[in-house]
Amino acid sequence: MNARKLPPYARRHAEALKHPPHTVWVAAGPNAWKWARSRPSHVVLVAPPEEDPAALDWRMCRGHDPVLVVLTGPMEGAKVRELIAALLRDGVERVLDDTGTLFVPEVSHG
Repeated sequence: MNARKLPPYARRHAEALKHPPHTVWVAAGPNAWKWARSRPSHVVLVAPPEEDPAALDWRMCRGHDPVLVVLTGPMEGAKVRELIAALLRDGVERVLDDTGTLFVPEVSHG
């Protein structure tokens, strides 16, 4: 199995990410890099618009619930859903988008 790479700024915030709970923001969309740079005192990771969010390793976000996803401009709904699914896949228990919608892992009733 190939190891997934970390999202941008994960190493910069590594110490804060080791010690939950910190509010973690994930900036997504065409202005994600600019948005992240404009908030140096926040723990902001970037979901690069040119990358598949499922290809990134979001496990460092576990325990920082809810993780807040901020759309920094127009973004395909499928890409947003893929980002949220990747966060949940990697152990985040609650994700809030910038509309206030809460996403939680699906529970299997089997």
